[in-house]
Amino acid sequence: MELEEFITILEGNLKSLQSELRHVEDEAAELHKRREGIINNLHHAKKKRREMENLVVQRKKKLESLEREDDLDTAKKLVDSAEKLNIERYRIAVELKNLLIEAVAYRRSFSEKNMASIELEAKNLLIEAVAYRRSFSEKNMASIELEAKVKTRPHMIRTSA
Repeated sequence: MELEEFITILEGNLKSLQSELRHVEDEAAELHKRREGIINNLHHAKKKRREMENLVVQRKKKLESLEREDDLDTAKKLVDSAEKLNIERYRIAVELKNLLIEAVAYRRSFSEKNMASIELEAKNLLIEAVAYRRSFSEKNMASIELEAKVKTRPHMIRTSA
């Protein structure tokens, strides 16, 4: 009777741990999805930064060309434009740094959730192993008792002929 209650309790614990495991795995999947989004944003920001740098280089070349032509008005506009682009490039670099920090934080959180998931899975396996071992022990004891009865009362064994 106590063994059945214990098994019932273990099964209840197993179900709750499995539910918790599913919940943790769902959270891990969500974090992974968010991490992918951040990485995509990072790639987009890097691409935008490269485009800005290329634009700055093009503008500088154009500026050098215009300086040779002594067009000071156009040169001043290009310098201002290059300055603005440089400021934008620095802003994007700061944004990229912040996204990298956020990505690292998500990666760490994902790792922690994954470790918790692994620990819960190990607990589930242990509970299942204990329940299986108890079940096996009960069957083994019944077999041993039957053998003892057969040894003490060999004359009561019927043979099918």
